[in-house]
Amino acid sequence: MRERERERREREKERETLRQRQRDREREKERERQRERQRETERERDGERDREREALVVGYHAIKIRWVEAERAQESYRLWATTKKKVDEKKLRTMTTCSQVFKLRKQGWEEKLCETT
Repeated sequence: MRERERERREREKERETLRQRQRDREREKERERQRERQRETERERDGERDREREALVVGYHAIKIRWVEAERAQESYRLWATTKKKVDEKKLRTMTTCSQVFKLRKQGWEEKLCETT
């Protein structure tokens, strides 16, 4: 009788240790899934940051290109206007901002020069 009781307890202990190991394995799997989800969200955030940085760089270059074009247009307009002797240099400096240069390009320089002189 005692022998059977002891064997039953041992079997019960073995079953409990097996259950505990199974629970531990499941917990570890769940932790690994959480880690993987965390890595995935970090990758997504990094991808978003990279896209934002890229957009900023592209925007910066676009602005820089527009600015360089405006400066070139302003300089070529000044050169053209001074060679034609229609506008003096001082007046030209005060009237040609970048936005005015673009407007002048659209309207045609001669029309604008006729208005300013």
